Amino acid sequence: MKNSFDGKDGLTEINMVPLIDVMLVLVVILLMTAAFVVPNMTAEGIHVSLPQAQSAQAVAASPVQVELDAEGRLSVDGQPVAVSNLPAVLADMPRERPVLIAADKAVQLQAFVAVMDTLRQQGFTRISVRTQR
Repeated sequence: MKNSFDGKDGLTEINMVPLIDVMLVLVVILLMTAAFVVPNMTAEGIHVSLPQAQSAQAVAASPVQVELDAEGRLSVDGQPVAVSNLPAVLADMPRERPVLIAADKAVQLQAFVAVMDTLRQQGFTRISVRTQR
C-alpha cells in the first residue's frame, strides 16, 4: 500500500474533496443570500408599494421591467421614461420578451391603463402585473 505522505519526498497528493465541499457550501450561501436580497431591490430608487394578491407567482424569463410610482413617474428597465416617449423606448425591444409591470397600489387607474395600452399597441402580448403575496 502506497502512502500519500513519504518522509523523504513530502506530500505527493492533495486531497481535493474538502476544498470542493467548502466551495459548494459557499455557493449555496451565495445563492440563499441572493434570493433574499435581489427581489427587494429597485432600479434607480423608484419606490413602488405593490398591491397584494393570493395567486402571485415568480416570473421565469428576464422580463422588461416597467415601474409606475404613485406620482405617475415611469421607468423601463431602471431608466426614467416620459409616458409620451414610451413607444420610442419599446420600439427597439424584442416583442417575445415578457413585460412585468410594477405599479404602485396608489397609482391612478387611467395611468396604468395608458401604460398597458401602449404596451399592447407596440405588440407586447406577454404582460404581467407584479404583486406581493
